[in-house]
Parts: sequence; structure tokens; C-alpha cells
Amino acid sequence: MTKKTLTLMLTVDRRGGPSVAKETVKLAEELFLSTEEKVLGLDLSRASTAGQAEDFLEPLLEAKKAGLKLALHLSEIPNQKKETQVLLDLLPDRIGDETFLCSSEGRSLELVDLVRQHQTPLGKA
Repeated sequence: MTKKTLTLMLTVDRRGGPSVAKETVKLAEELFLSTEEKVLGLDLSRASTAGQAEDFLEPLLEAKKAGLKLALHLSEIPNQKKETQVLLDLLPDRIGDETFLCSSEGRSLELVDLVRQHQTPLGKA
């Protein structure tokens, strides 16, 4: 009989703030290194109006350094170019659904071009 392995993606809810994000990353790293369950990565979720992207950079960089994949929900409301750029600079492995990459202010395609250049998947996993 073949043993099944559970694959996990832990979620960092932006409403919990950076301290909860750090705890979640620590748990993800521990599970990633010490159990039979495979922790694939982290998902930064909830509306991008909950906290600033910069608040989550340290834990997200730590997760990436540990080898965890990043799925980021970003730019879920229009005209968040700076916030979106900060998170795209992390080179996420996937971008969540409901993303406004093209700002209605000046119709800039910079962020769209960055996603295309890195072939970052968009939408549900």
C-alpha cells in the first residue's frame, strides 16, 4: 500500500499583521524541514488594504530563503502600483486572482510587463 503525503500551503492573513506572519513562516519552515507533510509554501491573502506590503517583506523573504513557494494576493483594488511593485519584486511563484495590475492612472503596463517577463502564473492554484 502506498503512503499518501499531504501537501500544505499555509496562509498569512494580512489582518494579523507582521508578527503573525513571522509566526506562520516559522511554523511553515518547521513543517517543511521536519515532517512527512510537504509544505509547499505561503499564501499572502486578504485585501491589500490590511497593512502595508513593506510590513510583510521580512517574513516573506525569510520564507523564500527557506525554499518555500510564495503565492501573493496583490493589487486587489485599483491604483496600488507602489504596493504591487514591492510584492512583485519578491518574484512570487503565483499571483492570486482578482488582480488590477494595470493602473487606470495613466494606463501603465509596467507591472503587467514584469509579470509577463517572469512568467508568473495568475489565478487560483
